[in-house]
Amino acid sequence: MGKINPNSEYLLGLSQTGFHKLHYIEWSKPKNDTAVICVHGLARNCRDFDVLAQALSPSHSVYAIDMVGRGLSDRLPAASMYNFAQYLSDCNALIARLNVKYVDWIGTSMGGVVGMMLAAQKNTPIRRLILNDVPIIIKSENIQRIREYISIHPTFRDLKQAEKYYRQILSTFGKLSDEQWEHVTKHSVKKRDNGKYELHYDPLVAKLKETDMVDTNLSKIWEMVKCPVLLLHGLDSDLLTTDYVNKMREIRDFDYVAFSDVGHAPMLMADDQVAAVADWLDKPFSK
Repeated sequence: MGKINPNSEYLLGLSQTGFHKLHYIEWSKPKNDTAVICVHGLARNCRDFDVLAQALSPSHSVYAIDMVGRGLSDRLPAASMYNFAQYLSDCNALIARLNVKYVDWIGTSMGGVVGMMLAAQKNTPIRRLILNDVPIIIKSENIQRIREYISIHPTFRDLKQAEKYYRQILSTFGKLSDEQWEHVTKHSVKKRDNGKYELHYDPLVAKLKETDMVDTNLSKIWEMVKCPVLLLHGLDSDLLTTDYVNKMREIRDFDYVAFSDVGHAPMLMADDQVAAVADWLDKPFSK
């Protein structure tokens, strides 16, 4: 993997109860008027993008954010405050901080939904959108499955025990090297005062309301996205099925890359996954 030394930065987000700190990592100062912003899945964090960002940073200005309640960002006081309106507001604050004209967005799962919502807005700065295993129809049973595993908030006596846990529950992420599993584990837990480790996200993130436990159809939002799109697909994914890919094509065209032996969601650490993203971003931009 090589030595990874991104800069840690913070900005302020605003919720209905006040300001909160948002942590993000910066891989390189802006080289032009475009930034690449990477946003993780529901219970993940910004360090999932370290391998990809390292590969992109020689030619792109890359940033990855810990969404509120995850990683080194602040926690919110109530579960109901973890919602897409808040995520959109916080990501807009990051875009404003970077002071760039355009954004190339890379979003995994939830981070892709946030990117899709931003790209659908009038006068959006999102000029290109990479969706990592993001469907436009999310079934309630899939939401329930995700809720069940992120609701488990165990503690670990050491990093070795934590890594064993992550290798099991994140097995759908695909084949990672021992070094990559160590990296994922290291940044997915935090050490308590008693020396034990716990998961590095707010347990309230998992407390979804009953109104959230229904089928979700993002077709209207997807129809409003006009920028170029690359859809990455883990072929074993239970969220993004081939049928859903076809439904997305019925609405609009997009570029598409599929990965075998990977479920939800590709970790963007394997060489072929990194190359798929880098090659697409390096193509001449055209609307």
